[in-house]
Amino acid sequence: MHAATHPPSSEDDDETIVRAGLRKKLAWMRRLRDDAARGLPPDRSDLQALAAEFPGALRELDDTPPEALEARATELEGDHPLPLWARVTWLYHAALRRDLEATRRGDRPRGGLVERAVSAVAATLGLEPREVEALALPHARQLGITRVLVTCDSDNVASRRIIEKNGGIPDEAASSPGEYAKLRFWIDSE
Repeated sequence: MHAATHPPSSEDDDETIVRAGLRKKLAWMRRLRDDAARGLPPDRSDLQALAAEFPGALRELDDTPPEALEARATELEGDHPLPLWARVTWLYHAALRRDLEATRRGDRPRGGLVERAVSAVAATLGLEPREVEALALPHARQLGITRVLVTCDSDNVASRRIIEKNGGIPDEAASSPGEYAKLRFWIDSE
């Protein structure tokens, strides 16, 4: 297990760990982008290591414009309080990493990895899951993502209503059957 996923001893230590970890991730992503710009092929083991330490980072690397990554790195400079996006991102990576490890061990908790990660972030920050999701939509807009896929359990009427209230359009053809049936919705982030 990665040492940074253990609870820190104080809030100052917490911010130091988060700031250092996200700076490391952004520097890693910057180096991978610079190598690609020079025409160097990506080192598969380097990509695997990034994905293992920061699940979801490869998608972020593909989807995030370089100027947005630089803006995030700038926001992490200095000793001012961490922006909320930094805490959410750090907790999201930790939650995904925990769930991926559980899945590799054969534990199959109910729900999707992202759904459980959002729930874990919300619980840790004292927010409702829909508040974390509300933070994600403006972030998606900044990344140039115009449509966001949101899922919920087929028997979760409250989540379905919230998703639909926020513009979720059912993707009936793609809903998953079975014991843990999921409904899929698309939300325009613009």
